[in-house]
Amino acid sequence: NSEYLSNVVQPFDWTFSNDYKGTVFNTESIDKLPTITDTVDRIDMERLKQREPILFYQDLILFEDELSDHGVAKLNVKLRVMPSGFFLLQRFFLRVDDVLARIRD
Repeated sequence: NSEYLSNVVQPFDWTFSNDYKGTVFNTESIDKLPTITDTVDRIDMERLKQREPILFYQDLILFEDELSDHGVAKLNVKLRVMPSGFFLLQRFFLRVDDVLARIRD
């Protein structure tokens, strides 16, 4: 019967989803957009499959939350150092119960 109870709070968006796709700008001229071209550069999967001694490995959790018992959000980084170089993987995992699951590498 109170005027304050008549306002319904919308459910919280645990997915933090938005339509933003990024911003493209040119550092040389604000008025001119840079040229974007496709590339043939890819991660060399065969090189990653080679057996090399791992000099250092770390799986570091940067962020983790249980979303108030509505799922889980986790951001972690895995680092592997070998004699020929290093490999770094950042992964964001999101699961919202009965809504969605998302992984961004």
